[in-house]
Amino acid sequence: MSIGADRTRKPVTGGDHDRIAAICGIIGFVGAVAAVLTDLIAMFIVDRYSPISETISALAVGQAAWIQDCGLYAFAIACASCGVGYFRWWQGGYAWPAAGGLLILLGVDVGVIAYFNQYAGTTNVGADIHSNATYVLAAMFLLATLLSGPGLRRIRRSFGRFTVVLGVAWLILAPVFLLVPTGWDGAYERFLGLMLVVWVGFVSWLLMQGELDQARGSKPRCS
Repeated sequence: MSIGADRTRKPVTGGDHDRIAAICGIIGFVGAVAAVLTDLIAMFIVDRYSPISETISALAVGQAAWIQDCGLYAFAIACASCGVGYFRWWQGGYAWPAAGGLLILLGVDVGVIAYFNQYAGTTNVGADIHSNATYVLAAMFLLATLLSGPGLRRIRRSFGRFTVVLGVAWLILAPVFLLVPTGWDGAYERFLGLMLVVWVGFVSWLLMQGELDQARGSKPRCS
């Protein structure tokens, strides 16, 4: 897997083209923050809701449903925007564009989860779609982080290590959710969700700062 292969395309620089990646980063960052804020707002609005024992999907029914849905749709747009931003700085090879494509698909998948959120915990086709979309999310996030690691390492070694370690941690910790006692479902789901939101926010920050431009043709910084 060669991120810096000869078959590369130079990143577009100058004028409006530079702003596209930055705008993608801004959208991604706002979406990541919105996902956290809407969850916090919704859990305080709903009476007798326990963020420890009850999942995020439980907020998708009732008075706070529209708030939770807005947050999830915002995060879906954030993921897709980061994927578009990746293609602005395509480094060649296959891993980087594959990661970008996965981020776009991850955004679509989060949108599907948001749309069918109200069916979670029931026994119907909507519930099956919601569950399957959640499993797909887990797989796509894992692949997106592992495929992004080598490219981000070219910016700074610590960026690559952080991304790969996060991906490996996700691989180990995500399946544990199925074994967590019901009384801790909400807390553990939010812990996993935070891993996802933090990474998308991190990538968004790199896009806003123009850091991904440095990934091409440069030696990685040590820290």
